[in-house]
Amino acid sequence: MELNRVIFMVGQLGKGGTERQLLYLIQQLQGKGVQVTCLVWNFGENDSYVGVYRKLLGKNLVGLDSASSTLQKIRHARSVIYRSKPEIVISFTAFVNLVTTLAALGLPCKVIGSLRSSARYYLKTGGVPTPYKLDYS
Repeated sequence: MELNRVIFMVGQLGKGGTERQLLYLIQQLQGKGVQVTCLVWNFGENDSYVGVYRKLLGKNLVGLDSASSTLQKIRHARSVIYRSKPEIVISFTAFVNLVTTLAALGLPCKVIGSLRSSARYYLKTGGVPTPYKLDYS
């Protein structure tokens, strides 16, 4: 599959490592000619990385107003996904996995959820189905 358009959904653009990591990934994808859109679930105009992301993405930085209801934000995200026609929509923060999936439900794109915590913990507690027997004791 050729990747031309991708959408990332992230929780916020605070000053954490997740935001910095996503920034580097977006820069790499854009360098390969991929059109990237970033949906921010709890957008705050004064968040640390807003200026950098806005400079990098322009109109493709879409903030979902934190004062809006969950349903309103899902509808807004869905309309952005529908218009953008991405091949892949990626939740970059685990707590937006479900809403990312709901926003893309039934649309012709793949949806990938994030595991932004301890993979070992999830595998050990059985939270992530895996065909492999892994022992992390």
